[in-house]
Amino acid sequence: MKHYQHALIAVDLFENYLPFVQRAISFAAHHAQKVTVVHATPLLPTLAPYAIDIQEELASDAQNRMRALKASLAQKTAAKIEFISQTGNPKYVISTVAKEQQVDLIICGSHGKHGFSLLLGSTANALVHTAACDVLTIRLDLEGNCLVPHENYKRMLLATDFFKDGARVTNTFFTLAKRHLTDAAVITVIPDAAMLAVAYMPSLEAEIENQARTHMNELQAAHGMTATQTGVRAGQPKLEILNAAEAHQADLIVVGSHGRGAIASLLLGSTANAILH
Repeated sequence: MKHYQHALIAVDLFENYLPFVQRAISFAAHHAQKVTVVHATPLLPTLAPYAIDIQEELASDAQNRMRALKASLAQKTAAKIEFISQTGNPKYVISTVAKEQQVDLIICGSHGKHGFSLLLGSTANALVHTAACDVLTIRLDLEGNCLVPHENYKRMLLATDFFKDGARVTNTFFTLAKRHLTDAAVITVIPDAAMLAVAYMPSLEAEIENQARTHMNELQAAHGMTATQTGVRAGQPKLEILNAAEAHQADLIVVGSHGRGAIASLLLGSTANAILH
Protein backbone atom coordinates (compact mmCIF):
# COMPACT_ATOMS: atom_id res chain seq x y z
CA MET A 1 0.00 0.00 0.00
CA LYS A 2 1.31 3.44 -0.94
CA HIS A 3 1.86 6.00 1.81
CA TYR A 4 -0.18 8.79 0.17
CA GLN A 5 -3.61 8.68 -1.44
CA HIS A 6 -3.40 11.77 -3.64
CA ALA A 7 -0.33 13.81 -4.57
CA LEU A 8 -0.63 17.27 -6.12
CA ILE A 9 2.32 18.56 -8.15
CA ALA A 10 2.40 22.37 -8.34
CA VAL A 11 4.25 23.44 -11.47
CA ASP A 12 5.15 26.83 -12.97
CA LEU A 13 4.80 26.32 -16.73
CA PHE A 14 6.56 29.60 -17.46
CA GLU A 15 9.85 28.38 -15.97
CA ASN A 16 12.20 25.54 -16.89
CA TYR A 17 9.79 23.03 -15.40
CA LEU A 18 10.72 19.68 -16.98
CA PRO A 19 13.52 18.67 -14.55
CA PHE A 20 11.24 19.40 -11.59
CA VAL A 21 8.20 17.67 -13.08
CA GLN A 22 10.17 14.54 -13.93
CA ARG A 23 11.51 14.34 -10.36
CA ALA A 24 8.08 15.03 -8.84
CA ILE A 25 6.30 12.50 -11.07
CA SER A 26 8.88 9.84 -10.23
CA PHE A 27 8.32 10.35 -6.50
CA ALA A 28 4.54 10.71 -6.68
CA ALA A 29 4.01 7.67 -8.91
CA HIS A 30 5.91 5.52 -6.42
CA HIS A 31 4.37 6.86 -3.20
CA ALA A 32 0.83 7.99 -4.12
CA GLN A 33 -2.28 6.29 -5.46
CA LYS A 34 -3.35 9.32 -7.52
CA VAL A 35 -1.38 12.18 -9.09
CA THR A 36 -2.62 15.61 -10.22
CA VAL A 37 -0.51 18.32 -11.88
CA VAL A 38 -1.67 21.89 -11.21
CA HIS A 39 -0.56 25.17 -12.77
CA ALA A 40 -1.78 28.61 -11.68
CA THR A 41 -1.34 31.57 -14.02
CA PRO A 42 -0.79 34.64 -11.78
CA LEU A 43 -3.21 37.54 -12.07
CA LEU A 44 -1.81 40.77 -13.53
CA PRO A 45 -2.53 44.14 -11.91
CA THR A 46 -5.85 45.28 -13.37
CA LEU A 47 -4.62 48.86 -13.79
CA ALA A 48 -1.80 47.82 -16.12
CA PRO A 49 -2.33 48.84 -19.78
CA TYR A 50 -3.89 46.06 -21.87
CA ALA A 51 -3.94 43.86 -18.74
CA ILE A 52 -7.05 41.97 -19.85
CA ASP A 53 -5.59 41.11 -23.26
CA ILE A 54 -2.27 40.05 -21.77
CA GLN A 55 -4.03 37.97 -19.10
CA GLU A 56 -5.99 36.13 -21.76
CA GLU A 57 -2.82 35.47 -23.75
CA LEU A 58 -1.06 34.12 -20.65
CA ALA A 59 -3.99 31.84 -19.85
CA SER A 60 -4.09 30.55 -23.43
CA ASP A 61 -0.32 30.02 -23.43
CA ALA A 62 -0.58 28.13 -20.14
CA GLN A 63 -3.25 25.82 -21.59
CA ASN A 64 -1.03 25.10 -24.59
CA ARG A 65 1.98 24.40 -22.35
CA MET A 66 -0.13 22.09 -20.18
CA ARG A 67 -1.26 20.13 -23.24
CA ALA A 68 2.38 19.83 -24.36
CA LEU A 69 3.39 18.62 -20.89
CA LYS A 70 0.55 16.10 -20.87
CA ALA A 71 1.63 14.71 -24.24
CA SER A 72 5.27 14.56 -23.14
CA LEU A 73 4.49 12.71 -19.91
CA ALA A 74 2.19 10.26 -21.70
CA GLN A 75 5.25 9.02 -23.59
CA LYS A 76 7.47 8.76 -20.52
CA THR A 77 5.30 7.32 -17.75
CA ALA A 78 2.46 4.85 -17.41
CA ALA A 79 1.12 6.62 -14.35
CA LYS A 80 -2.40 8.04 -14.62
CA ILE A 81 -2.15 11.79 -14.15
CA GLU A 82 -4.80 14.51 -14.10
CA PHE A 83 -4.01 18.06 -15.23
CA ILE A 84 -5.52 21.33 -13.99
CA SER A 85 -4.71 24.85 -15.21
CA GLN A 86 -6.34 27.88 -13.56
CA THR A 87 -5.80 31.61 -13.26
CA GLY A 88 -5.19 33.13 -9.84
CA ASN A 89 -2.71 33.56 -7.02
CA PRO A 90 -0.68 30.29 -7.13
CA LYS A 91 -0.69 29.63 -3.39
CA TYR A 92 -4.47 30.09 -3.17
CA VAL A 93 -5.19 28.07 -6.31
CA ILE A 94 -2.98 25.21 -5.13
CA SER A 95 -4.38 25.28 -1.59
CA THR A 96 -7.97 25.34 -2.87
CA VAL A 97 -7.47 22.46 -5.30
CA ALA A 98 -5.67 20.48 -2.61
CA LYS A 99 -8.57 20.98 -0.19
CA GLU A 100 -11.29 20.24 -2.75
CA GLN A 101 -9.60 17.06 -3.94
CA GLN A 102 -8.53 15.88 -0.47
CA VAL A 103 -4.86 15.90 -1.37
CA ASP A 104 -2.52 14.53 1.31
CA LEU A 105 0.79 15.48 -0.35
CA ILE A 106 1.79 18.64 -2.22
CA ILE A 107 5.04 18.65 -4.23
CA CYS A 108 6.48 22.00 -5.26
CA GLY A 109 9.81 23.55 -6.22
CA SER A 110 11.87 25.87 -4.03
CA HIS A 111 14.55 28.24 -5.29
CA GLY A 112 16.00 28.92 -1.86
CA LYS A 113 15.29 32.65 -1.66
CA HIS A 114 17.04 34.64 1.02
CA GLY A 115 16.73 38.03 2.69
CA PHE A 116 14.56 40.57 0.90
CA SER A 117 13.29 37.94 -1.55
CA LEU A 118 11.49 36.25 1.33
CA LEU A 119 9.46 39.39 1.96
CA LEU A 120 8.25 39.36 -1.64
CA GLY A 121 6.53 36.05 -1.07
CA SER A 122 7.20 32.44 -1.96
CA THR A 123 4.66 29.84 -3.03
CA ALA A 124 6.69 27.05 -1.43
CA ASN A 125 7.01 29.06 1.79
CA ALA A 126 3.27 29.76 1.90
CA LEU A 127 2.37 26.11 1.31
CA VAL A 128 4.73 24.85 4.02
CA HIS A 129 3.02 27.07 6.58
CA THR A 130 -0.61 26.88 5.45
CA ALA A 131 -1.21 23.52 3.79
CA ALA A 132 -3.29 21.00 5.69
CA CYS A 133 -1.14 18.14 4.41
CA ASP A 134 2.48 17.13 3.90
CA VAL A 135 4.59 19.28 1.57
CA LEU A 136 7.65 18.01 -0.31
CA THR A 137 9.81 20.84 -1.63
CA ILE A 138 12.32 19.95 -4.33
CA ARG A 139 15.33 22.26 -4.31
CA LEU A 140 15.97 23.98 -7.63
CA ASP A 141 18.68 26.33 -8.85
CA LEU A 142 17.81 29.65 -10.50
CA GLU A 143 17.60 27.91 -13.89
CA GLY A 144 15.03 25.42 -12.61
CA ASN A 145 17.33 22.39 -12.41
CA CYS A 146 17.15 20.00 -9.45
CA LEU A 147 20.09 20.36 -7.06
CA VAL A 148 20.04 16.63 -6.23
CA PRO A 149 20.97 14.89 -9.50
CA HIS A 150 19.23 11.55 -8.96
CA GLU A 151 15.51 10.81 -8.75
CA ASN A 152 15.30 8.48 -5.76
CA TYR A 153 16.06 9.70 -2.27
CA LYS A 154 18.46 7.40 -0.42
CA ARG A 155 20.37 9.34 2.23
CA MET A 156 17.52 10.72 4.31
CA LEU A 157 17.76 12.71 7.53
CA LEU A 158 14.98 13.00 10.11
CA ALA A 159 15.15 16.08 12.33
CA THR A 160 12.85 15.59 15.30
CA ASP A 161 12.24 17.15 18.70
CA PHE A 162 10.37 14.02 19.90
CA PHE A 163 7.81 16.16 21.72
CA LYS A 164 5.94 18.41 19.28
CA ASP A 165 6.27 16.22 16.20
CA GLY A 166 4.17 13.34 17.47
CA ALA A 167 4.48 9.99 15.74
CA ARG A 168 3.33 11.12 12.30
CA VAL A 169 6.56 12.77 11.15
CA THR A 170 8.61 9.84 12.37
CA ASN A 171 6.29 7.31 10.70
CA THR A 172 6.46 9.22 7.43
CA PHE A 173 10.25 9.26 7.58
CA PHE A 174 10.60 5.53 8.17
CA THR A 175 8.02 4.74 5.49
CA LEU A 176 10.00 6.72 2.94
CA ALA A 177 13.38 5.45 4.15
CA LYS A 178 12.56 1.75 4.58
CA ARG A 179 14.27 0.70 1.33
CA HIS A 180 17.44 2.57 2.28
CA LEU A 181 17.30 2.40 6.07
CA THR A 182 21.03 1.69 6.41
CA ASP A 183 21.68 5.09 4.77
CA ALA A 184 19.17 6.95 6.96
CA ALA A 185 20.01 9.16 9.94
CA VAL A 186 18.11 10.83 12.76
CA ILE A 187 19.05 13.96 14.70
CA THR A 188 17.52 15.85 17.58
CA VAL A 189 18.77 19.25 18.67
CA ILE A 190 18.65 20.55 22.23
CA PRO A 191 18.13 24.34 22.09
CA ASP A 192 20.28 26.54 24.28
CA ALA A 193 18.42 26.18 27.57
CA ALA A 194 20.28 29.14 29.06
CA MET A 195 18.90 31.39 26.33
CA LEU A 196 15.39 30.00 26.71
CA ALA A 197 15.41 30.45 30.47
CA VAL A 198 17.28 33.77 30.34
CA ALA A 199 19.64 32.23 32.89
CA TYR A 200 22.23 29.51 32.99
CA MET A 201 20.52 26.37 34.31
CA PRO A 202 22.83 23.36 33.90
CA SER A 203 20.39 21.04 35.67
CA LEU A 204 17.68 21.89 33.13
CA GLU A 205 20.06 21.31 30.22
CA ALA A 206 21.09 17.95 31.67
CA GLU A 207 17.46 16.90 32.16
CA ILE A 208 16.52 17.82 28.58
CA GLU A 209 19.58 16.02 27.22
CA ASN A 210 18.81 12.87 29.21
CA GLN A 211 15.24 12.84 27.93
CA ALA A 212 16.42 13.31 24.36
CA ARG A 213 18.93 10.48 24.61
CA THR A 214 16.30 8.19 26.13
CA HIS A 215 13.91 8.89 23.25
CA MET A 216 16.72 8.39 20.73
CA ASN A 217 17.69 5.03 22.26
CA GLU A 218 14.06 3.91 22.07
CA LEU A 219 13.89 4.96 18.42
CA GLN A 220 17.10 3.06 17.63
CA ALA A 221 15.73 -0.11 19.20
CA ALA A 222 12.33 0.19 17.54
CA HIS A 223 13.71 0.62 14.03
CA GLY A 224 16.94 -1.36 14.20
CA MET A 225 19.23 1.63 13.73
CA THR A 226 22.78 1.89 14.99
CA ALA A 227 24.29 4.54 17.25
CA THR A 228 26.25 5.95 14.30
CA GLN A 229 22.98 6.70 12.50
CA THR A 230 21.59 8.87 15.27
CA GLY A 231 22.76 11.98 17.04
CA VAL A 232 21.87 14.35 19.86
CA ARG A 233 23.25 17.86 19.37
CA ALA A 234 23.03 21.13 21.27
CA GLY A 235 22.75 24.57 19.70
CA GLN A 236 20.57 26.45 17.24
CA PRO A 237 18.28 23.84 15.63
CA LYS A 238 18.32 25.14 12.05
CA LEU A 239 22.12 25.38 11.96
CA GLU A 240 22.70 22.02 13.63
CA ILE A 241 20.23 20.30 11.30
CA LEU A 242 21.85 21.80 8.21
CA ASN A 243 25.30 20.83 9.52
CA ALA A 244 24.09 17.29 10.14
CA ALA A 245 22.57 17.12 6.65
CA GLU A 246 25.87 18.19 5.12
CA ALA A 247 27.86 15.73 7.20
CA HIS A 248 25.46 12.91 6.31
CA GLN A 249 25.37 14.01 2.64
CA ALA A 250 21.59 13.89 2.91
CA ASP A 251 19.45 14.26 -0.20
CA LEU A 252 16.19 14.60 1.75
CA ILE A 253 15.46 16.25 5.10
CA VAL A 254 12.23 15.31 6.88
CA VAL A 255 11.10 17.84 9.49
CA GLY A 256 7.78 18.77 11.06
CA SER A 257 6.07 22.09 10.41
CA HIS A 258 3.48 23.51 12.80
CA GLY A 259 1.80 25.77 10.27
CA ARG A 260 2.54 29.22 11.68
CA GLY A 261 1.12 32.15 9.77
CA ALA A 262 3.29 34.49 7.75
CA ILE A 263 3.73 37.15 10.44
CA ALA A 264 4.48 34.66 13.21
CA SER A 265 7.03 32.87 11.04
CA LEU A 266 8.68 36.13 10.05
CA LEU A 267 8.95 37.44 13.61
CA LEU A 268 9.51 34.24 15.58
CA GLY A 269 11.41 32.21 13.05
CA SER A 270 10.75 28.64 12.01
CA THR A 271 13.13 25.72 11.74
CA ALA A 272 11.22 24.28 8.77
CA ASN A 273 11.21 27.69 7.10
CA ALA A 274 14.96 28.16 7.61
CA ILE A 275 15.75 24.71 6.23
CA LEU A 276 13.46 25.29 3.24
CA HIS A 277 15.40 28.37 2.20
